[in-house]
Amino acid sequence: MSILYMILALLIIMGLAMLLYCVLKIRGGEAIALAVILDVLLMYIGGCMQWFDFGIIVAELLAGAGLLCMVYGWFRSRDRKQFLGAFFSPSFIILILLFAVSVIGFYGDFIQTIDDFHQWAAAVRYMMEKGTFPQPADFIGSSSLPVTTGLFHLFFQLIGGYNEGNMFVSSLWLTWVGMMLPMSSYTWKDWKKAAFYFVLVFTAVYSLYNHPYKSLYVDIPVAGWSAGLIGWWMLGRKGFQEKRQKAAAALLLAAGLVFTANIKWAVGFLFDAFILFYILIQYICDYGLQRIWLWIRKYAKVMIVLLIGGIGGLAAWQYATPYSIIPGSISGTAEALTMSSMKARQTFLALITNVFGKNLNGGSSLLIKIGPLIAAICLIFLLIGHYEKKTEKKNYFMKAGFIFICGLGYLAVLYVTYVSTFPEAESISNAAVHRYFAIYAVFAFAILASSLLDNTVKKKFNYLPLIAAALLLVFGYGINKKFVSQVSSIDSESIPGYDSIQEAQKASKKLDGLVAENEKMYFLSQADELGDVDEIFMAAVLYYEEGRISNYITEPWKYMEDGSLWGVRNSEETISGLAPRLYGGGYTYLWLHTKDDYIETVLEEQYNCDKVVEDGLYRIQYEGEAVTGLELVDEL
Repeated sequence: MSILYMILALLIIMGLAMLLYCVLKIRGGEAIALAVILDVLLMYIGGCMQWFDFGIIVAELLAGAGLLCMVYGWFRSRDRKQFLGAFFSPSFIILILLFAVSVIGFYGDFIQTIDDFHQWAAAVRYMMEKGTFPQPADFIGSSSLPVTTGLFHLFFQLIGGYNEGNMFVSSLWLTWVGMMLPMSSYTWKDWKKAAFYFVLVFTAVYSLYNHPYKSLYVDIPVAGWSAGLIGWWMLGRKGFQEKRQKAAAALLLAAGLVFTANIKWAVGFLFDAFILFYILIQYICDYGLQRIWLWIRKYAKVMIVLLIGGIGGLAAWQYATPYSIIPGSISGTAEALTMSSMKARQTFLALITNVFGKNLNGGSSLLIKIGPLIAAICLIFLLIGHYEKKTEKKNYFMKAGFIFICGLGYLAVLYVTYVSTFPEAESISNAAVHRYFAIYAVFAFAILASSLLDNTVKKKFNYLPLIAAALLLVFGYGINKKFVSQVSSIDSESIPGYDSIQEAQKASKKLDGLVAENEKMYFLSQADELGDVDEIFMAAVLYYEEGRISNYITEPWKYMEDGSLWGVRNSEETISGLAPRLYGGGYTYLWLHTKDDYIETVLEEQYNCDKVVEDGLYRIQYEGEAVTGLELVDEL
């Protein structure tokens, strides 16, 4: 039944796209992109009302109106084949096929990554169960992170019911709606190029990102929508001639910029700057600096008002909401820019080393580093420009410069972010740097793919698709047996952490029969070192037992003689703080996942525990506010 409900949800999105297609007279690929944004906006309004069903109800009504408009437009059209063909364009059909295949492929799948467990999937389930946006008081993740993509997943979950595999469907589809924007101007005459673009980028993403298809992470969506908007402008700008077309393009661009900015804080704003920078330099290449100057003089007052309004709006947002647009603090930024600390200098050196030494995806057979990849993309643009006519030469040189300059800017922002926001150990080690590099890698490669498959190129022998074919062969080499488990629920046993997730699921089911819904457990795991802890197990348990178990990210999960560990941070809180924490948090049980000699001694001597076992569930005995004993209930 879940598949049928997913199809119903897709039909609603298609109905919204039909309405936008008929009203705005835009192309099918553009209509579906605006429909996704409109759907998220409706769900957001519903969230503000603490009634998410409002978004679904309004979407259904608008979808019905869209279907009626489509039927009416078809009857009124002089060229009915062209009317339908412009909506059901190659990019639109590719997206529908992707949805259909992923619904079947991800059937029965489950959440598999740490951040999905304690943030992205957790946010979707929280909104589904509580009917409101995540709140800091009871949400296991960070309530200050955007829920933009989560609202899109929530739309499908509320219609089809809670289903972890379907979260992957909506996540993958959301990404590719943005990624396919460059192909929205392609008619059925160019369907092969549209299909080739999809296959090329889809294949490349496997070697560029650790979780290419099955995750709710917002890295690839922000890269896909940013590159998609640039490619859409690059290939379709010459079609925006009439006032109506210009107005529709301005609407899509503005909506896309706002949407991208809200996918991932700070990073989205940075990529918005890249999009606007590209449009500016493309305009200069097309019309020259003199026309830009005339345009600035003509609209100077309007631009000043928009600039002041924009800065004021961002400042008001920064001041009035808990959501930070700019990462880090002023002092941390100054520390990074002046390199005044050992932390800043070591972070900078590590980042430069990782640019040329860190693999983007360890699962692929093709080991790619961000530095050589960006150099290769720039070199391809330069070589194409070298052999092109003078009129086209500057365009390719401009694209090479754009990728290089934005790459340096992205690296600079990443460096400042590490120094100003990350703890020293994570900053110096460039924690999760492969993921952050991958965002720009996917962004740059998608722009290259759009350029190579440009349908506006008119020449006797177009060699650009041959370069694209060569790149497909290169990235095709990266496909290996792990690919199957990444694009489907088949061979799930091979995914990293599978055994731990299964163990967590079994423990959670057993706990349902032992612990009442209104009772809470405190979780301890005395792994020898931080790197030895099975975090995927801890994250899965936190997700499955949300609200009933302590949060290992914000509370101690291991005690040592000289302190404790919270998440990946050391704390000075010693074991003496455990008893007050148990009483103050209203905990009924203690779950000891793993033990060491220290905790065994402490529990025996200070907590009157007769038998200390791993995966033991203990009932906490209180006398007033004091913990007087631990009684073993069961071994999980």
